[in-house]
Amino acid sequence: MGKHLVIAGHGKQPSGRIDYGAEGNGYKENNLTKELCILMDAYAGEDMSFITDHDVYGYREMGIHTGWDSITEIHFNAFNTASYGCEVLIHADFEPDAMDKKLLAVLDTYFVSRGIKKRNDLYNMNVSKEKGFNYRLVEVCFIDNLGDMSTYQLNKKAIAKGLVEAITGNAVVVAPEPVPNSDVLYKVQVGAYKTKTNADKMVTKLKTAGFEAVVVKG
Repeated sequence: MGKHLVIAGHGKQPSGRIDYGAEGNGYKENNLTKELCILMDAYAGEDMSFITDHDVYGYREMGIHTGWDSITEIHFNAFNTASYGCEVLIHADFEPDAMDKKLLAVLDTYFVSRGIKKRNDLYNMNVSKEKGFNYRLVEVCFIDNLGDMSTYQLNKKAIAKGLVEAITGNAVVVAPEPVPNSDVLYKVQVGAYKTKTNADKMVTKLKTAGFEAVVVKG
């Protein structure tokens, strides 16, 4: 168990302008980072939170996000349309930990691994290092590479599930695919909540991610 924060890279600035980040193949990076966080949220429990409504970097507020066991920032890479693959960025003063390696392993299932890279020139990363935060930045794949984006779109729900499992260390159980021409239905309980408000929030998350969901009392 633990408390984990996931940040969608780029987004709304203090001026109200939207920094969309990298672009390619008809996609904008911030739209993808927010979508992936929403997909992850459908698999996450109450110990994982997400920031998707503004750019943490743009607001220079990284230092206020205390009390988390881990912080993961989601991005999509871009360069020259020919570059491809996934990578995890950590501060140059650190060695990769188990979570860094697990996150890369999830992405390496779908993309060519570019490894775990060390940096010391990223604002959020440097602030996190100064504050003692357990932080890493994940570059899912290259937004301007057609092959990477085709793979991502085909597998984004599985990627979201895998990232949640890598961060929390817990397996996520999902409902099996329905059996055609069968009257048998299998029901999967996602969670149990003491308040109906929290249950309703989870239903909203699941429906946003494309799953059927209802609240059952008892």
